[in-house]
Amino acid sequence: MKAYIDMQDSCGACRSNIALVVLAISCAMLLCYLLVSCHHDSSSWYPVGKAEIIAFYELDTGGQELLTATIEVKNTGKSGISSCSISISATTSFRTYKRTFIKTIDIQPGGAVYFDVELFYSSITERLIPEGLAVIGEFYY
Repeated sequence: MKAYIDMQDSCGACRSNIALVVLAISCAMLLCYLLVSCHHDSSSWYPVGKAEIIAFYELDTGGQELLTATIEVKNTGKSGISSCSISISATTSFRTYKRTFIKTIDIQPGGAVYFDVELFYSSITERLIPEGLAVIGEFYY
């Protein structure tokens, strides 16, 4: 009794396996190239801005002291800003106040908007200390 091994089928299967491995490696290399060549700067797709307090004044409203501040929000990114939340801190001669303001407003890239915020003090004798007003947090979406 004789047994024959058909070598043509095994080589054909071997060639198709090699072709699949080469195709998989090529796809992996293409994916790596695409990921590396992507722009890594998140400002091209994620809203980026900068908030700054540009003016403020204190006012006695007839028994209660009021702080009014004007905030400038600039869009420094490449995509539009549709909303923002800005947190400020106001340190007076007696205590520190912290407030977050949320604004839904459209700011195009390179644009700026201005809005006023108000903060009532607990006492009419309170006054803002020098350098006592600051932006302590900002988020854009």
